[in-house]
Amino acid sequence: MWRALRSARPAGAARGDISRLATLPAVLAMATRPSAILILSDHLDPGLDAFARRFIHAPICLATGNPSLAQDAPAGVTVACGDLEDRRWLRALAVAHGPSLIVDQRAVSERTLARAFTVLFPVLAQGGVYAIQGHGGPWDRLRAWSRSARALDRRLAAAGGSARRRDGDRIAGKPDAVPRPIHLRPAAEIPAPPAVAIDAPRYRRATAVLLGAQPAVADFAAQFSGSEAVPPEARVYRFPDAIVFGIALVQVGDALVEESLINRDRNGYLGALSLGPDGTGSVHHTLPRPRRIAGRTVHLWQLWAENYGHWLIECLPRLHVAARAGLLDGAKVTVQAIPSMEALYRESLSALGIGADRIVWLTQREVVFEELLYPTPVTLQPITKSPLVIDAARDLRERIGPPPEPLPERIYVSRNRNARRRLVNEAEVVALLAERGYRTVHPEAESFARQIQLFAAARFVVGGMGAALSNLAFSDPGVRCLMLTNQDMLDDFFLDLAGLVGGSYVSIHGDSIAPELGMQSDYTIPIEILREALDRHGF
Repeated sequence: MWRALRSARPAGAARGDISRLATLPAVLAMATRPSAILILSDHLDPGLDAFARRFIHAPICLATGNPSLAQDAPAGVTVACGDLEDRRWLRALAVAHGPSLIVDQRAVSERTLARAFTVLFPVLAQGGVYAIQGHGGPWDRLRAWSRSARALDRRLAAAGGSARRRDGDRIAGKPDAVPRPIHLRPAAEIPAPPAVAIDAPRYRRATAVLLGAQPAVADFAAQFSGSEAVPPEARVYRFPDAIVFGIALVQVGDALVEESLINRDRNGYLGALSLGPDGTGSVHHTLPRPRRIAGRTVHLWQLWAENYGHWLIECLPRLHVAARAGLLDGAKVTVQAIPSMEALYRESLSALGIGADRIVWLTQREVVFEELLYPTPVTLQPITKSPLVIDAARDLRERIGPPPEPLPERIYVSRNRNARRRLVNEAEVVALLAERGYRTVHPEAESFARQIQLFAAARFVVGGMGAALSNLAFSDPGVRCLMLTNQDMLDDFFLDLAGLVGGSYVSIHGDSIAPELGMQSDYTIPIEILREALDRHGF
């Protein structure tokens, strides 16, 4: 009798183990195209961390009435605490998330499971999967024969087009959507109200002084050292009924805005977009009811926004451009929904007068905007930026204001709390710099406002080349910059930034610890070379 009642669960599988679902073809497809996962749970799934790492393009939202899960959930998993019996709240959460996989892991009655299915299945993406997980044991097997369980099974089958039991779980799927044709067009060629242009003058890059650089690195820097730069044109377009999808891509009608492909390899991963060499292709939108944003919204998000330096130099200045165009008042802004950056996004936008109620958090799921303001990119990576970047930085600096106490004029910017490009002999470097009055700072440990104030006060900046040194945008003209890095890192982004701000530029290329890692290698800086550079260049 016991054997007959035992659940058909694989040996070793834990209660609610989500890893079983990873074998379904429709779920596996989420590893290669934009998707999202919504999990209803009253406990923390033991396989959630491994599952999340497998589906890096699918943001996971854990919906629960158990507040303790917010502290226990793996990094990168969003936890939404609320009343799962509140149909309006549950539906709004699903619409905002745009799930391709919905998993109900709760140990609740069949009627409760059925109510959630009724609310959520219509929102599930086409080609998506709805799973109600079993919990094992004889009572789970017995419950499968109850009247309410059989009624739910019939509802799953009727709604999904395909439904079955698998390893104790109940699965329903939706037919997939058909990709639609799309073609690439520059923003200027897409029908819309006239764009607003903002002037950006030419500028001169800093003169590069490189010490210890490999010939290829030195030759690259020589091409740009002291050269005149022509910034990209700054325009603000107003697109009605625009769709933002994937990693910040913009679609208007059957056209993809070419400028929204900034910073990416068009032959690489493009999510829902397939694009041929001639600029024609298809887009695979799957949400039956995509989220719609009313009113006017400024599109800030672009590829690499999850990096502090790119957010500061490439994204935030576009808000300044929209303001200069007279179009910012009352507008919302688009921001990437990435938990590790949320605090920075909120703090930096708040400094510009953008409150939390005006932030539209986006994943890679398609969202429709009534009116999308599209400021064109202010950079051409890796070597050209617009002077509008510095205008935006100075506006931010003025809004933040000075600190209550004097800050050091000489700072050493450490990046040794990062996982890559660490300075192995940093203790020796810090000791030498301390003799000359330098204070060590770890920008990632400071608030956004404090970082602005530190760099605004600094006249001499020594640091490991990385995102934190993008704060040089807040420095005064005449700032002296000494960059430390490995043998393969190019002098491009910061050479250009130093010229924009009106500073001088020196870099020391040390000895890479793991040359096979290229520009990501840790490194050492010969102390005598550093001492000589400090003396010769007035640091």
